[in-house]
Amino acid sequence: MEAEKHEGWDRVGQGLSLLCLVHCLATPVVLGLLPSLGFLLHNELVHLVLAVVVVGVSLVAFGNGFRRHRRAMVPLLGALGVLGLLFATLVLEPRSEVMGTLGTVVASIVLVVAHTMNRGGLRVTPHAA
Repeated sequence: MEAEKHEGWDRVGQGLSLLCLVHCLATPVVLGLLPSLGFLLHNELVHLVLAVVVVGVSLVAFGNGFRRHRRAMVPLLGALGVLGLLFATLVLEPRSEVMGTLGTVVASIVLVVAHTMNRGGLRVTPHAA
């Protein structure tokens, strides 16, 4: 039961990371097809809100996961993904939309992998910390 509770945070994290990935890949298409909707998708406030939610969910998921499975690589990879996402959004995006999008896509993939590893660690670790 305890593992399922912790896995829920990773499912949320995976979903958010995939949402971020879809957002970044869809924005250029939507911008070309629907300028008014494209403004909403490319709005800085959307990026800020997504970043805050991703950071919060990641802290809970990777913190709970590490306390349970003690695999340091998992939260380190998660931190790399979060920092990459923040760097892409806050540093790369203002300088180059293409580089910001590429950075965000890579960081989102890293986060999906980290959450998948975290969930796997929760499944094979029978004890709670």
